[in-house]
Amino acid sequence: MGFAPLVNWRNFTVDNLKAMLSVYPDLVSQITSKEAQDLTQINLNSYKKTAYQFACQLGLEDRSKNEFKVQDYLYTFEDDYLRKYLEFWFKIYYAPNPFVRSEDKSILLYRRIAEKILVSDDKQIDYTEFFDNEIGGPRSDILLNCIEVHGAPLKVKNKNQKTYIYVDQEDVLVLQKEIIKIDKFPMPSNTHDRHEFFTRYSYENFCEFWDISKTLNISLLTTNNVIKHPHNRIIFGAPGTGKSYNIDKQRVAFGENYQRVTFHPNYSFAQFVGTYKPVPTKDSSESEIITYKYVPGPFMRIYANSVKSMYCSNPQPYLLIIEEINRANIAGVFGDVFQLLDRKCGVSEYEIESSEDIKRYLASAIFEKDYESCTLEERTACDKMRIPSNMYIWATMNSADQGVFPMDTAFKRRWNFEYIGVDDEEADMAEIVVTLGREEYETTIRWNDLRHAINNQLAKKVNEDKLLGPYFISKEVMQDSSKLLEAIRNKVLMYLFEDAARQCRGDIFRVDENNIRRYSSICNTFDLLGLACFHDDIIKEVSNRTPITEVKLEVAPTDEEDKKA
Repeated sequence: MGFAPLVNWRNFTVDNLKAMLSVYPDLVSQITSKEAQDLTQINLNSYKKTAYQFACQLGLEDRSKNEFKVQDYLYTFEDDYLRKYLEFWFKIYYAPNPFVRSEDKSILLYRRIAEKILVSDDKQIDYTEFFDNEIGGPRSDILLNCIEVHGAPLKVKNKNQKTYIYVDQEDVLVLQKEIIKIDKFPMPSNTHDRHEFFTRYSYENFCEFWDISKTLNISLLTTNNVIKHPHNRIIFGAPGTGKSYNIDKQRVAFGENYQRVTFHPNYSFAQFVGTYKPVPTKDSSESEIITYKYVPGPFMRIYANSVKSMYCSNPQPYLLIIEEINRANIAGVFGDVFQLLDRKCGVSEYEIESSEDIKRYLASAIFEKDYESCTLEERTACDKMRIPSNMYIWATMNSADQGVFPMDTAFKRRWNFEYIGVDDEEADMAEIVVTLGREEYETTIRWNDLRHAINNQLAKKVNEDKLLGPYFISKEVMQDSSKLLEAIRNKVLMYLFEDAARQCRGDIFRVDENNIRRYSSICNTFDLLGLACFHDDIIKEVSNRTPITEVKLEVAPTDEEDKKA
């Protein structure tokens, strides 16, 4: 004997379990083992050897048969159930496991310890003596920590400089019942089979161990293929903070299963959900005629695809992205669909009745048949709408535009709001520089330095939602110095002049009272003197932020000087 029962890397705690889960890409079952390895390597540096063994020993991943799987049901668990998982894992865990090179015969660690305690006279064993005799490998402290945290009703105590594992007399019966539970999960005939080790920790086995109902399989509306983000979420922040950019990165997890829509003041329920529209078609004589047909909107298309997927053996998640959600009349656009946004475990808590046209559309889209040909169960799925747990609705909102159409409290409470701070994503733009001004006034500065200086001056007069985010100008434009200069002139100056600093232009721009009302004058000053078109406080702050070249503190020319220039 001499194997390490548990990898010497981290203790098996809820926090470490969550940390390991966070490195996995979403929808891992859809990618190859090599792709998954590359992605986990990106998400967790040095994801090799001990970290990999840690994940495998926890029953988290399976890379056999050139496919990659994780116990994705764990993403649905709060901390209490993650603790239950760790206890379930530890009590049916055997070592040496398939990821340890050892010729020793595997043993169910917890069961062997419990068995030794139950046959002892005083219902306790010397832990060091047990470890040396039964295992003999390194780092007995990791196993001891597992027993102490996940081994109830077993307990740990120190006495006379020795460590003992024991059970209270009143808990002897409880321990005997634990052994009976463990015996439902005997070691496989081939303890070197990694795939079998992984399936040992399946959701079905978890439910059987704890004698709980398979809540994720109650109906076709639920699935354990879960994305690690809320079902209804609104990302909001100042202009250019990267709201759409962040959603677009996370959208990749859905593959092609997504739709994107942008709300505007005239957007309607008919466009969002669906309505009858005139559609050109041909009659029996091939003549073109106009007929009316139900045309689904983006919500209804994603809804139908989500429900249809739930009838497959491997349901896939679907995503509806709503850009600028607060620029439309929310109550009018969502209509009675608003009721479906109240979710429990990802599923609509309350259903709504489908209209006749929606019933027929759903029958065709989900079951590929006429409504009259559907079975009773299929008709029920068409008659009543309830958002399934594999349908996600993510939206963006520019908090500077909240006044367009205010959201009421009832609508807001159905969403998870995630705020992106004005500087949260700025590291991505750290190396972007821009050259302002001409000839002797030419100054090269960092975009972030200029943005910070403007924001700090703006913040004295306006709310944070009016400040400039790092992506106020797109990253593509940022990487082209000539386009960047033009974008600052045409977008940043215009935004400050017409919107953010409209009521406090004199605090942002360095021009006299006659020119402060003239956007053209500010642009002319910017073209010639660059940074000097801004207020002294902005110039000084940029200077203090270690500019790449010396900042010229020149006063902006008046109209007359401008003409001479």
